Amino acid sequence: MALTDANGFSSEAICWIDLNTKFIAWTIVSLVSRVEAILASVCVGGLSGCLLLITPNFISEFSHESIRGTLTSFGIIFYGIGLMVSYILGGCLNYEMMNYVCLTISVLSLIMMSLVEESPVYLMSKDLEKKAAKSIAFYRSSKRGSLIVQQEMESIRRTLNVQMNRKALGTQIQFHWGPAWLKGLFVYAFCITATCGAGTVPYVMIPEMFLPEVRSEG
Repeated sequence: MALTDANGFSSEAICWIDLNTKFIAWTIVSLVSRVEAILASVCVGGLSGCLLLITPNFISEFSHESIRGTLTSFGIIFYGIGLMVSYILGGCLNYEMMNYVCLTISVLSLIMMSLVEESPVYLMSKDLEKKAAKSIAFYRSSKRGSLIVQQEMESIRRTLNVQMNRKALGTQIQFHWGPAWLKGLFVYAFCITATCGAGTVPYVMIPEMFLPEVRSEG
């Protein structure tokens, strides 16, 4: 299971929360048919959609640098493929069967996630070098004392030292006047307000650039 501390959650812990919210949402839909329950499952599922953004970050923390970009992009690519498959299944299956299929996929995801080791980057940042060596050995299919594992640990040390020396922008990050979870709250608040506010400006401006005859296509 993922490690957590007072300073926040590891990437794996957030992935666990993500998968559990999916499981809870599909369980509610599969077992309860009341409107209130369906709305509650939508809210829980929406939280899962937000947490999905941490998946590429978790993948980047354990993947080798030679294939890191490819693996992190796969997370978003397979998300799109999953949406397409769900639409196809929705046209072939009835409502109850579709819910059970999605619930089964959620259970399988939890089982597969239980086979994954914690991020070595997170473990190194908490000075858990033995566990970090075990994690690297797992992802590299090597022994803990191998040269590959030692080189990876040294590379992570250099990366963490660089990150610790960087100055973060923003008053919350800079002065830590509030709890750590406020950073995430501010990020989500910005995304929501940008989407509902200034984020709509390009969509308003684009139709104004075209003639009425082609405005709908623009």
